[in-house]
Amino acid sequence: MDKKVLEILFEDFAKMPELDENDRKRIIEDVKKHPEKYSTRQRLGKFYTNEEKEKYIEKSLERKLP
Repeated sequence: MDKKVLEILFEDFAKMPELDENDRKRIIEDVKKHPEKYSTRQRLGKFYTNEEKEKYIEKSLERKLP
């Protein structure tokens, strides 16, 4: 394979940005002005803040397995 292709294939993903409730409010307000800049999930407000994601993970880990 071409060396350039291998570099792209094995490149690390960029870290996801840290989101809090203020970011959620800012995004929802900006969606009203510029909806074309955002994905469908963002336009509908269907994304987790970091606190919500941590709560979900903790709740999932506490759940008993069958």
